[in-house]
Amino acid sequence: MKRRRTADPFGMSFLDVMFCGFGSVVLLVMIVNANAISKREELHKDLRGEVDRLEREVLAGKKYRVELRTAIDEIDQSRETVRRMSREVSTDIGKSKSELERTRQETVARTSHINSLQSDLKSLDSISDRVEDGRQADLDSGGCIRKHARRNYRECHSPPKSFRRAEARIAEMATLD
Repeated sequence: MKRRRTADPFGMSFLDVMFCGFGSVVLLVMIVNANAISKREELHKDLRGEVDRLEREVLAGKKYRVELRTAIDEIDQSRETVRRMSREVSTDIGKSKSELERTRQETVARTSHINSLQSDLKSLDSISDRVEDGRQADLDSGGCIRKHARRNYRECHSPPKSFRRAEARIAEMATLD
């Protein structure tokens, strides 16, 4: 006959315990893993939000840098324009100073020329007064008639040559002004 095997309760229960333990470990790992995954997703969302915020800041910084670069370029251009205008103003000032000095020299020369003409005019006035006194004396004594016989009538009544020269100088000064 066949011998019947008796079931060993220790062997079967050991396997049951082992499989229950393994199942509980798997269940525990799944619970912990699910919790870790949800925490990781939350952390990932937080980090993603932080990354997005930082990327926006970087873009804003780049835009600001471009604006600053543009402003710096404009300032450089303005500064170069101001420098060029400053050089032009400096040359204009130099020209104006030299022109002012030349005008002062001309003014001094003209003033001395006018003073000499005025002194010539005074001397001619005194000569003219003496001539007029002499002419009046000649008229009273009939000297003009004797002169008329020797000279042309026009020469008798014309002003002296020195007086005509003074008039020419005065006319010349009037054209210079």
